[in-house]
Amino acid sequence: MNDKKKRIARLRRILARLKGKKIVQNREMKTALGSDAYAQYLEVVDQQRQLREDLVQMPDEIAGYARRLNKATLLYGRADAFSGRGQRTTAEKMFRDAETQFERLLEYLEQYIAGQGHLEMWFDRKISLRHGEAPNTASPDDFPCVVTSRSLRNRGGGILAMKLTSREVKTEAIERELESLTTKQGSQEELTKRMAAGRKLKKLAQND
Repeated sequence: MNDKKKRIARLRRILARLKGKKIVQNREMKTALGSDAYAQYLEVVDQQRQLREDLVQMPDEIAGYARRLNKATLLYGRADAFSGRGQRTTAEKMFRDAETQFERLLEYLEQYIAGQGHLEMWFDRKISLRHGEAPNTASPDDFPCVVTSRSLRNRGGGILAMKLTSREVKTEAIERELESLTTKQGSQEELTKRMAAGRKLKKLAQND
């Protein structure tokens, strides 16, 4: 068995262990990947570390948005509960109050957050305030959630979509190296895109 076939066999064994949720140490990754691929792997690891640090340090503008959205959503939920109990007059008043808060939230979103990439990446969806695309202030449904929110409305996009577990980072690195050894061209497009996105993310975070 030549060296290339031995490397492929080793990579496949490690990949099977990772998919079997077994521990694979970094020294094994280094031996299996080789110096260049291992350096790329470490860069992704560093990007993921920075991402986790950024998620802990929520910008003040985002924290302010989250507080306002939560307050308006709770009021809307109370109004809905009163409506369900047949207390229409109370419910209608609270719905109006909630809508006023959502209108103010929309103004806050437009004034402090919209158009700023390092802030918009904290939301679970793309922000658009154009006519016909802005959130409907009658309910919380159209308002973007902060990516760390536990709300069922959270679509999990934005900065959080880039978060990977240590096992996922290792698995991707092994799969990429296997692809490079078993295909003619060994495409690096996905890695290039991910690493470029990570660098952009880091740059945006530094602008905060």
